[in-house]
Amino acid sequence: MSNNQRREWAYWLTLAFRLEGEPRRSINGLVLTADRKKQLSLVDLVRMSTEERPQELEKYSSTLNRLLEAEGKVTAQAFVIDRLISLGCRLVPITDRTYPPHLAHRIGPERAPTVFTAVGREELWRTAGVAISGSRKSGPSGLAFARAAGRAVAKAGEVVVCGLAAGVDREALEGALDAGGRVLGIAPEGLFHSRWLKRREIAEGRLAIVSEFAPDDRWTAARAMARNKTIAGFSSALVIADCVASGGTTDQLEVHRAAGLKVYVRRGPGQGALVDELCRRPGVTPWLWSHGDAQWPPQAQESALASPPPNVKCEIRLTDDRVDIRIDAPRQLTLEGIFEHVRSEYRLATERAGSDQQATPRQSPLKVSENLTGTYDAASTPDPVRRALLAAGGTGASVKDLEQATSVSKHRITKRLKELLDARLATKVGHRYYEGEPSFAVAKAKRPKERDREVNMPALFSEVDLRGGKGRA
Repeated sequence: MSNNQRREWAYWLTLAFRLEGEPRRSINGLVLTADRKKQLSLVDLVRMSTEERPQELEKYSSTLNRLLEAEGKVTAQAFVIDRLISLGCRLVPITDRTYPPHLAHRIGPERAPTVFTAVGREELWRTAGVAISGSRKSGPSGLAFARAAGRAVAKAGEVVVCGLAAGVDREALEGALDAGGRVLGIAPEGLFHSRWLKRREIAEGRLAIVSEFAPDDRWTAARAMARNKTIAGFSSALVIADCVASGGTTDQLEVHRAAGLKVYVRRGPGQGALVDELCRRPGVTPWLWSHGDAQWPPQAQESALASPPPNVKCEIRLTDDRVDIRIDAPRQLTLEGIFEHVRSEYRLATERAGSDQQATPRQSPLKVSENLTGTYDAASTPDPVRRALLAAGGTGASVKDLEQATSVSKHRITKRLKELLDARLATKVGHRYYEGEPSFAVAKAKRPKERDREVNMPALFSEVDLRGGKGRA
């Protein structure tokens, strides 16, 4: 590497990571305006006198002046550059020809990483791949699906994008590499602290690691959450293998949805506590999978048994000799609509029960209901906010009530309530929130008494055949 190139890298590292408090909008605005409108590199800007600066850069003068005043920090980057070179890494500024346009487009030029460091073949980050994500504490089914999905995406010729975390991320990566595919890992820390740089697949050209953080930055929870946007920036779709609690996985889903990208969530035996909720959110396509190989993209029939309609809640319980069904639906819904929903849920329930060794008729009705439909009572749901709403019942709860009941911060409660409203699992009436879909929650608040009705499956379908679904609910 020439001295001029080393000097340019030093300025980029200083501009991106060492001007504390300088907004990324101003930093990116400076270099992008200079590059696109005046064809000036960062080194050109540094060498330019104040009188020579183009008028278009006037609004970014303070940012450029701060860089010029940080000459000592620029010189200090020499050690960082030497180590990057020794590790086989490269620096990719936002004005570089190899900087992926989809990254800037997904995140926005004003918020996209000013630079990222990378190791591996550039082809792996210049093409938008398929992100696979999920909980670190996913169960065996979620991990098995993650590996199967990684293989399927790789065999389809797509690049698998993952966040390099334990659990689902690791399984998806290994599945793709085992299938001879390619993987782009988005590191949640600087590359100096990434253990992935020792993988032989990097030298083989099948694995690349990128980081938007300073090379010597260590892992923090904030950086792990921040890189979710970058994962979306490098991908064209998202597959969620499992979700057991609100956190990084739910945030990743929202980032992809906000970017207008396709989102698939696995439904099947052993699914996490929040899977049913995620499948209810707009823009999410359920991916039915129980075992074996997966196929990318998912076949239409795999998603045919989609999440429950927004105005119907169905709970199926298996006992020794009966299938009991509980339906909550608005009175305006026809029997035809209700029965069609029950048919779909029953097919889904029986398929899952047949493939899940733990879901036997000997289990308690509540446990089977949890495994098959994702429904919970106040004692069993792991989410404290939803648990408090369930416990509040028909009286509902305000944000202040939820703060007192859960010891969760107001910010987290408000965010969680927004997610539940989005999934139609909660309703807001005035300043109070109720568990359940809108039509049920409001009715529950007005008429707290509910009637339970047990329906035998054969009799139910006989009624459908006899009446033809013409009646009213």
